[in-house]
Formats: sequence, C-alpha cells, structure tokens
Amino acid sequence: MFHITRRRNLESIFENGLKPQGDIFGGFKRARSTVQRAVYLFETEHEARMGGSSQFWQNPDPDEWHIIEVEIPDYCNLKRDPEFSSQSRINAWMASCTIPPEYLTYLYPVMSEE
Repeated sequence: MFHITRRRNLESIFENGLKPQGDIFGGFKRARSTVQRAVYLFETEHEARMGGSSQFWQNPDPDEWHIIEVEIPDYCNLKRDPEFSSQSRINAWMASCTIPPEYLTYLYPVMSEE
C-alpha cells in the first residue's frame, strides 16, 4: 500500500508511525458525510498520486507532497474506503491501526519523475 503526506509530516511519521486521523486525508481536508479515524492508503503509487492530484495543483511546490510505501501489520484491520472509492476508480483503503515506522519506507516526492 501507499500513503501520501505533506513534507511537514515526514519527521513525525518516521518517529511515531502513521496514526489514524479523523477529518484529515493524507494531510488535506476531506469532505465526508461521516468521519472515520483511519490511516488512508492507496493500492498503487499511481493511485496515490491520482488521489491527491487536486491538492497537488493547489500547491505546485514539487517537494510538498511525498509517497511512503506501507506494509500493513498482521494485526491491523484494513477496509475499503467506501466514500472515496465509490466516487472514483481509485482503490482507497482505511487502516484502523497505528502503523509503526518499521513498516514504512520513504519513496520520493510525489511530483518527481520516478
């Protein structure tokens, strides 16, 4: 799985892990009919980029958004995000646990050519 986040969150994430959030989706506000505390994830790097594309256009700084690869711990409950996935063809997921730093791998800024 993959997670997108703002540059300012990277240090905390790699010290404390990814923690379930309520009304925040990968570092940007999310309009939802219901708020669920979760870590929001995507199946592929491409879907992570597409899931955050509207935010990238609002802040075109190529170093603002970053992709993290996430290994899901066995104890973590993972389910499809019904609101996000139903409005697009992007596979968005919600993890209901804190994901420790050892399950995370920093990849690169979202806007990089990799």
